Amino acid sequence: MSGMKCGLLWKVINGVLIAALGAMVVIVFVNACLRYFFNSGIPAGEELSRYFFVWVSALGAIVAYREGKHIGVDLLLAALHGTPRKVVALIGELLVMVAFILVLWGGWQFFLTSAASPGPATEIPFGFVSVSIIFVSASIIVMSLANCIRLLYNDGGSEISGSEG
Repeated sequence: MSGMKCGLLWKVINGVLIAALGAMVVIVFVNACLRYFFNSGIPAGEELSRYFFVWVSALGAIVAYREGKHIGVDLLLAALHGTPRKVVALIGELLVMVAFILVLWGGWQFFLTSAASPGPATEIPFGFVSVSIIFVSASIIVMSLANCIRLLYNDGGSEISGSEG
């Protein structure tokens, strides 16, 4: 994917993340005010805010992985230099890919069993929520694969963690 298209993709993901977080905050605030002042609320509000929360979490995980912001223990990696450092980083990326391949498989199984179930208040199919597992897993697998390729073909030994490129 070219740099321009990739930059646009990240802008879209960040825009959707901001919009979903904003919508979730507004829905929860309005629902809380309606419950407090009028003893009623928007029936679909809780369900919609829950759906937005799932997607904010999923998109946030993708952005955090791209920027290398997830919590990690890098004592060994920080102590190594050159080829040993690349080998340990490559092993770490391969472990991330294996873990997310398992999450992807489990997410697909979950999607198959829950996709057609409608939400109780909104009637939005639960597949809208469960597909987030597939999306986040596939995204992190692709970014981890890109990190592996970068590690294998980067002779400069520059920054290993994160995948901003």
